[in-house]
Amino acid sequence: MIEPHSSRGWVSSPLKLTSLKLTQLKLIPFIVLGGVVFVVNSHTNLNYLFRGYFTLLEAQIGILVLYFLMTKLTKKPKKNS
Repeated sequence: MIEPHSSRGWVSSPLKLTSLKLTQLKLIPFIVLGGVVFVVNSHTNLNYLFRGYFTLLEAQIGILVLYFLMTKLTKKPKKNS
């Protein structure tokens, strides 16, 4: 049997909205990284093969740096009980 929609079925809780906003904020550094990689590579006069390799190398290094930086900044201090 199909149940009718409850009054709370489509309403988002404040907790879900907060977690959604935090998730969107975590994407901003990666968007900035993509923009930086694009700008740097658009100003180089390299061969297509070297430009592609350079792009992949920049993206991989940038993602690793961002990952470790974000984990270090978001790490919560342990409480001594």
